[in-house]
Amino acid sequence: MLVQSDMSNAFYSHDGGQTWHLIHMKYLRGGGTTTPAEYDPADANVIYWTDGRTVKVTHDRGVTWAAVGESQPWDENNRVRRIYLDPNLTRRLLVGGDAGLHVTESGGKRWKQIKTVTGRVFKIAADRTSPKDKRVYFVGTSSGVFRSDDGGATSTKKNSEAVNLSEKTRKLFRSNGVQCFVRFDRLGKPENE
Repeated sequence: MLVQSDMSNAFYSHDGGQTWHLIHMKYLRGGGTTTPAEYDPADANVIYWTDGRTVKVTHDRGVTWAAVGESQPWDENNRVRRIYLDPNLTRRLLVGGDAGLHVTESGGKRWKQIKTVTGRVFKIAADRTSPKDKRVYFVGTSSGVFRSDDGGATSTKKNSEAVNLSEKTRKLFRSNGVQCFVRFDRLGKPENE
């Protein structure tokens, strides 16, 4: 189990929350991000998490952490908002932030920016029934909902209309009969759920 505090602390538990251990700040700092961790279903020791600036990986269930790859293609001004590890393709890690979407299939050795996804990323999901070689991904951003039919290599904007539901706090995006609900905060920016 992992828990992150908005007061700059992060903790792990190996016994279902009976006891907690502080993750040393040299590995992973809190800092207000509430991005969920991604657990590797093929290896229970491997977990991906972010402190909002750097995507980290542990190979010992949270005791020690290191950056994914030698360098990551975003800067400190591009806050990491979402990470997504495809449970069926655990080499594929998608990272969404303030300036779009990036993907690696090489453990972070090579990153590709998906330039067809625009806006601040808030949600990444996969259609796990789609073929692995043509995995379908959905990315919700401040600019709309994007769909990739080629494993994340490219995406197209799929919301054909955006409907204000009440006081500009929510939008409903519709595409080919599929609806995606996005809730916005009082400033008109999507909430980081």
